[in-house]
Amino acid sequence: MRVVSFRTTRSEYARLEFNSAATLIQINQIARDRVLGQAIHPVIEIVPKVDPSLIQEIHYIGHNLNQLVKNAHIFGIVSPDVEALCLRIEHLINRAIAEDID
Repeated sequence: MRVVSFRTTRSEYARLEFNSAATLIQINQIARDRVLGQAIHPVIEIVPKVDPSLIQEIHYIGHNLNQLVKNAHIFGIVSPDVEALCLRIEHLINRAIAEDID
């Protein structure tokens, strides 16, 4: 077995890094496959970033908020439910951030 090394520009290396991250194939394997004219077979892993129930809850909150704003425009008063709704939104944002960190 022989070792072959070569230099790349920053942009060329960045492209290799991007392709490596997107396909889960090591940079050296991508470069080897390209040099030898072999097809690259990417492995694409789809990982849900947010719990679907969280998305559904945000949808319902958005609907409620839309109705409160509509009523505020029509009647010229802000519902007392706005504060509770804002607290729910803040809780969901904090929950989404905590899940993203894990």
